[in-house]
Amino acid sequence: NSTVPSTATKVLFIGDSLVYYNRITDEFYRVLTSSDATTTVKDTISIYDVFKPAGRKSSNVSLIGTQKINFKGWTGQTKHEGRSGWGWNNFIGLSSPFYSGGKLNFSTYFTKNGTPDVVYIGLGWNDTRNIPISDTDVDINVSTIKTQAKTFLDALTSQYPNLKIRLWTQNVPGVNGGIGNHVYGATQWSDEQRLKRMMFRICEMYEELAELYTNVEVVWTTCMIDSEYALQESESAINYRISSTEVLGIDYVHPAD
Repeated sequence: NSTVPSTATKVLFIGDSLVYYNRITDEFYRVLTSSDATTTVKDTISIYDVFKPAGRKSSNVSLIGTQKINFKGWTGQTKHEGRSGWGWNNFIGLSSPFYSGGKLNFSTYFTKNGTPDVVYIGLGWNDTRNIPISDTDVDINVSTIKTQAKTFLDALTSQYPNLKIRLWTQNVPGVNGGIGNHVYGATQWSDEQRLKRMMFRICEMYEELAELYTNVEVVWTTCMIDSEYALQESESAINYRISSTEVLGIDYVHPAD
């Protein structure tokens, strides 16, 4: 059962485009803090109606960050640190918002934006580019991703050992077509089954990684984002040569509302 925090609790979301588009952070905050009644609304980027559970009326919760985005009919309400197209390598590099003085220095960022009590990190989709593709793919090698993630977590946990850190696992690709609309184009990463196995391997690696730290845990979000019906879909021509229509994915990576 959820409880209202006894003191002010700051939450920081770090992630890729799933965080950047503001839908996840806004809904997280709305469910926790609003007094909204249960309702059903039209999805802004899909053909479905969206069930919105009632708010839990919790106070003492706020989201921090430097980003707040309006995107595809959605007006951003909360702040976060989501960056479209980014992976772990970006968050440990020179362009990282947490990089200063020649290293990952979280105190500089936290001094300016507030020190969080909980950090949620959602990365994985763009990191699949760092998985070498072989002829057989028997071994899904996530060693590069693990090294980059560990670099980030080593710095964060050593500088803030009491901070709660939660790695949330991302969704697998959509199953209702739409690969032709996929943002990566016609590449090996557009293969649904191959990419699904990659994403699950990254999820498993997060479990292995979390065991190295006392303040890092995994939230298995993958099972909560329905890859059949929760992604962006429309009534579209079956393909370019057949005019009959069916429900097809517009984007088999990013969830709809």
